[in-house]
Amino acid sequence: MNEKKDFKLTEPVILTFEKEKEDSNLLKKYRRNKDFRFVYKKYLLIIFFSITLIISLSYLIHWNIENQKNAQMIQTVGDYLIQKPSSDGTNITNDSFSIDFDGLKSINNSCFGWISVNNTNINYPVVKYTNNEYYLNHSFDKSQNSAGWIYSDYRNTCDGFDKNLIIYGHNRKDGTMFSPMNETCLNENWYKNKENQIIKLYTETRYN
Repeated sequence: MNEKKDFKLTEPVILTFEKEKEDSNLLKKYRRNKDFRFVYKKYLLIIFFSITLIISLSYLIHWNIENQKNAQMIQTVGDYLIQKPSSDGTNITNDSFSIDFDGLKSINNSCFGWISVNNTNINYPVVKYTNNEYYLNHSFDKSQNSAGWIYSDYRNTCDGFDKNLIIYGHNRKDGTMFSPMNETCLNENWYKNKENQIIKLYTETRYN
C-alpha cells in the first residue's frame, strides 16, 4: 500500500508565490493610487473652473455697476448743458447751448472745458490733472471708476490758446467716452461730411 507523502513547497516555488503576492499587492496599490490621482485631478479641475467662473462673474458685475455709475454721471453733467432756443422757438444744435461751468466746477474744480463732436454722443466736460494716469480710472466726480473720463494732457495750459491740445478718453464697449470714433470719426463715409470734421472745445471764455 502506497504511503501518502506530504507535499512540500520547494524554496523556488515559495519565492515565486511570494513574488506574485508582492506584485499583486503592488498592482492593487497602483490602481488605488491611480484612482486617487484621477479623483484628485477631477476635483482640482472643478475647483479651478469654479474659481475662474466666480472671478469672471465678479468682474462682469463690477463692470456693469461701474457702467451704471458712469451713465448716471453722464446724465448729471448733461444737466449743466443748457439748450438755448432760437427766435422761432426751435432748438439748434452745436452753438445753441450754454454751459454752466460754475455748476460743473462745484463737482470738479479741475473742469476747464467741454468737448463736442458733431453727430456723435461725444459731449462731455473735460478735466485736467497733474498727470495722465489719474483719470484713466476716475470719473468726473473723482470717484474710482474704470470708465475714466475725458481729460487733457497735463502739459497743456488749457487756457484756450494751446497750439496743440491733446485730449484722452477710453474706447468703451458700452459706447461711451471716445468709443463712437471707431464707427464714425474713423469711417471714411462719415468723414466726407465736412460738418462731421468739426470737433469743438468750449471753455469759459472761448471755444475752438
